[in-house]
Amino acid sequence: LEVCYLEERRKSDEGPFLKEERNLINAIAERLGRIIERKRAEDALEKYTHDLGERVKELNCLYGISKILEKPDISLEEILQGIVDIIPPSWQYSEFTCARITLEGQEFRTKNLRETIWKQASDIIVDGDRLGTLEVFYLEEKPDCYEGPFLKEERLLINAVTERLGRIIERKRAEAALRESQEQLHQAQKMKALGTLVAGVAHEINNPINLIMFNIPLFQKIWHDFSPILKEHARKESDRKYGGLTYDFLKDNLNTLLSDMDIAANRVARIVTNLKNFAKQSNVADKKPVQLNTAVENAMRLAQTTLRKSGIDLRVDLADNLPLMEGSLQSIEQIILNITINAIQAIENGQGRVELVTGFQKEDGRVFLSISDNGRGIDPSVSDKIFDPFVTNKQAEDSTGLGLSITYNLVKAHKGEITFQSQNGKGTTFTIYFPAKLKGESAKILAADDDRSVRDVIVKSPYEGSVLLGR
Repeated sequence: LEVCYLEERRKSDEGPFLKEERNLINAIAERLGRIIERKRAEDALEKYTHDLGERVKELNCLYGISKILEKPDISLEEILQGIVDIIPPSWQYSEFTCARITLEGQEFRTKNLRETIWKQASDIIVDGDRLGTLEVFYLEEKPDCYEGPFLKEERLLINAVTERLGRIIERKRAEAALRESQEQLHQAQKMKALGTLVAGVAHEINNPINLIMFNIPLFQKIWHDFSPILKEHARKESDRKYGGLTYDFLKDNLNTLLSDMDIAANRVARIVTNLKNFAKQSNVADKKPVQLNTAVENAMRLAQTTLRKSGIDLRVDLADNLPLMEGSLQSIEQIILNITINAIQAIENGQGRVELVTGFQKEDGRVFLSISDNGRGIDPSVSDKIFDPFVTNKQAEDSTGLGLSITYNLVKAHKGEITFQSQNGKGTTFTIYFPAKLKGESAKILAADDDRSVRDVIVKSPYEGSVLLGR
């Protein structure tokens, strides 16, 4: 603070200035100092309050994410949409903020989303791979700050949110994989128990049903030979009944009754055979290198008659140079036949198509076969249990409901996997995966001899590079 006279004055206590003027200017300067200190303190407090408010918003954002995750049975899609919705209130200019999450082709956005040049983004990383992005936009221009109009703390927050998202996605995937493993284990245990049960049931049913099937043709022959005698007897005693039935009824219906019994007995026998097959599929023997394409070709030859009668268009696309797999050729053919016959039966108009495609997946070292049809699809009421025995929606077609159970057991016995996708009225695709028999590391030979010259000869043989030297 400075005070100047514009022209010379007579001298006093301090040049031309009075002692009281010195005291006054000092008092004013002191007062100004206190005013400046107070204003600085007020400004600092205001900034601190503002910063604290921003930190509260950030904490509310992270807390909001935690609250979303606490909801039972919440899906990943619901989590992502929930996080997008709590992003704008956490940014400095919340009323002018919108946000979007993109993840593997899916998009989750705030209702007011509009892309602008004022954007902040952070990648969502899962297991080292970039799967998506979180983007925050300002809808109008704001003063420049740390990163365009965005605060340094907002950069830290968006990075923290995407890091949290990565962990959430990893956890959700792990939970899904665990559920799938548990379901597969449960299914395998159930199939093993059922295999033991049905083997015993099939054995108990087999002997009496064989006896019935053996005796029915005998009764048919007896009726054929005895019918003339009974006819003569009925002519003499027209009112006589046999087992409560008249001769005329027996003459017209007994052959049909015996034939129906024979058909029913044979149906039971087929079920018993399927039960026995089902029981033994979990232990497929005679595994050797098999070409999946060969199994498809063999199965299609066996299915030729059924395909010809159905009038269905068959399309087969076999991949070239398909690796071999370990398995039983007959069992693989049965898998293909079971699903192909199912596909044919699912086509009601007789003008559909069935398509078989083979291939190889390098990423997991598996060969696969997909069998697609454009039939009626799988009834949603049974879609979650189609691999269980006796489950079918084809009762009118005399289905036993064992085909897919046997198929499932066969696939599992080959350490494979079977999945399906179905749309009601549009068709079904079954995909079966088997581990490929890939070329492994070259074998090692241990050369052990107490004569060094012999060891040297072996090491320098055509096996060089694959010999472990024993001293």
